[in-house]
Amino acid sequence: MVEVIGIAKLTAESGTNLGRLRIHRRGEVGVGTVISGFFAALLLSQVALAADFRGASWGDDIDSVKKQESESLVGDHSNNLIYAGKLAGINVYIVYTFKNGKLIEGEYHNQSNAGSGNDYIQNFAAFRDLLRKKYGPPLKDRVMWRDTRYKNDSNLWGEAVRLGHLLYTAKWETGQTRISTTLWGDKGSIQHVIKYSEKGTEKRERLEQEKRTLEKL
Repeated sequence: MVEVIGIAKLTAESGTNLGRLRIHRRGEVGVGTVISGFFAALLLSQVALAADFRGASWGDDIDSVKKQESESLVGDHSNNLIYAGKLAGINVYIVYTFKNGKLIEGEYHNQSNAGSGNDYIQNFAAFRDLLRKKYGPPLKDRVMWRDTRYKNDSNLWGEAVRLGHLLYTAKWETGQTRISTTLWGDKGSIQHVIKYSEKGTEKRERLEQEKRTLEKL
């Protein structure tokens, strides 16, 4: 079993903080394809599987998530469950994050090993458009240049992403969920993550911290 250190910590201008994941997997992931037609319908059905994320609801415990998830478990940690699967034909890691044993976040990590950086941009755009169809216009839809040296040559935008010069992100909200899709470069590799997180988590953590502090006074 090969150990792979997954997504390096990202705190981007978009506000996305993807943390550090430790992933165990067997074998290699294949090459993804740009989404269209059948895959579009498949994606919409998969992201709509349920309550909050893939049939799970915020607050579910680890055992409940394990029982309802049908993909292959490749990482089992105290605060994370990691599965290998596909989303609309794209190889992904499916990551469930827990706090105090309760589900607070779900993510898809693109593992397509696309042939070029521009292929990742095409995949990002396809997923963003499908999320727009499901959730409506995004609250934010940003393209951020940190270094503009390749800005005038679209053939090099994928390389700009890889080098960390260019970041794409879009965000939505529903009644109790924040949704984002983000494409960025980290140490020469390209990362694309679709993230679902429970709204109100930050406020609840602040209140819990305040309560613990008051108990010590």
